[in-house]
Amino acid sequence: MRNWLLLALIGLVAIGLPFRAQAGDSDLKKELESLKKEIEDLRKEKAAARPVGTGVVDKMVDNKYGPDAVVKTKQGKLTIGGLLQVWYYNIENDNLGFFDDRGDVLTGDTNEGWDNDSYSIRRARINFTMDIHENVQAYIQMDLANSFDRRAPRAISTVSLRSPTSGTTDTNGDSFRNPLVDAYIKVHGLVPHHDSQIGMFQPKVGMEGVENSGTLDFCERSMIGILTSGRDVGSQLHGTWMDDRIQYWLGVFNTPGTFLEGASTQENRADNNDLKSFLVSAQVRPVWKNETWGSLELGASWQFNKTGESQVGTDGLEMRERNNIRWYGYASYRPGGPVKGWWLKGEYAWIRGRVDSNIFDATGTITDASQSDSRPFDTSGWYVSTGYKLSDSIWADDLPWWLKPCEFTFRYQTYGNIQVADLVRSDLRHDVFKTSIYTAGLNYYIKGHNAKIQVNYNWVNEPDEDHDGTRLIREVNNDNLIVNFQVMW
Repeated sequence: MRNWLLLALIGLVAIGLPFRAQAGDSDLKKELESLKKEIEDLRKEKAAARPVGTGVVDKMVDNKYGPDAVVKTKQGKLTIGGLLQVWYYNIENDNLGFFDDRGDVLTGDTNEGWDNDSYSIRRARINFTMDIHENVQAYIQMDLANSFDRRAPRAISTVSLRSPTSGTTDTNGDSFRNPLVDAYIKVHGLVPHHDSQIGMFQPKVGMEGVENSGTLDFCERSMIGILTSGRDVGSQLHGTWMDDRIQYWLGVFNTPGTFLEGASTQENRADNNDLKSFLVSAQVRPVWKNETWGSLELGASWQFNKTGESQVGTDGLEMRERNNIRWYGYASYRPGGPVKGWWLKGEYAWIRGRVDSNIFDATGTITDASQSDSRPFDTSGWYVSTGYKLSDSIWADDLPWWLKPCEFTFRYQTYGNIQVADLVRSDLRHDVFKTSIYTAGLNYYIKGHNAKIQVNYNWVNEPDEDHDGTRLIREVNNDNLIVNFQVMW
């Protein structure tokens, strides 16, 4: 019996060995095929490597950073971004300005220099974001379009009769351009629901002014939006609760200029008094990203600033001590449901400040170069805008490919931007006249805001003599067409 069992066991082993060897050969073949494939892939990758150039930098990197390869910094994470906007504008011709050309060279009221059609580099920005630590971030942004003398965008929405520039004057009186836009350090993640930043950046005032210039609904901001688009040097605390439903900002800034001056008058300037400008802003979102009701955003900003500190205008200071205040309120609504794709925005501004204006008499003839010690005065403005983005609408899937990227926009705005000396007390007081602008626009999104074309037509209406019989003022023919070609990354 034992012999039979032994013979049976030997037979089974003899039969199983070939099958086991066959299975082992199959696994070995699979491994060999896998190795062959890996070697072939490596050969293809090596053959596809870009050739080394003749430059010093090319020889140093020598295919270390190929197409789409990630370049790493030694410490931290560096992100590079940019914005390029190329404009073409066509302006209605008018050789006379608001007060007519009276032949007095000091008035400069001819419109000849402001009605020329042209191409323009509106913005050429490059920015660097450095996350050096999990709680510390640095941000620097420059606008190379500010490095050279250029025409300010007066034709779209005038901040004043003579548009402000981005120039700066040094202690020798020489004028130069300031390419620095932002430079600040941001601390986050240390205190729950809060972050803070210090340096030069946009104070959180209003809605449109602090929006990214690459995501604007129109080629340019509104008149009251331009006034809050500039930068200031200071610090700001930001708090956010309930998934950003409730937010607030508290800021302290230099603000050496006034709120009625151009958007660039505060940039990288030391203060001209010991006191600082104080800012309080709040924003709530009662409804947010709701499928039916959409998104509603409400906000308000208040800022107080003291300019100068001399009581008699001496001691080398440019101006006496004055108080400046501005208040902004805004609302934005993007409904959902059957009307999704439609949006509606509005903003109001009230500003108290001081500027030195040219002094004109009743005929518009200048009587003095400028006021030397004018009093603060009030002005206000507002806008309402709306649009319909086809790619977000309920019809998006049924639209042809060439129509789907379109967005149609419209805006009405008015602001007391024409500020001239009063006829009775021309040395102290101001008269304020409002300009109204109607804008019809088309946005064509090639790749979202990263690549788009914007077309705006602006109907500009200044006050004329029908509104004020004491001055010989006129309506300037300055309607204009603006086309913005944009790439952002």
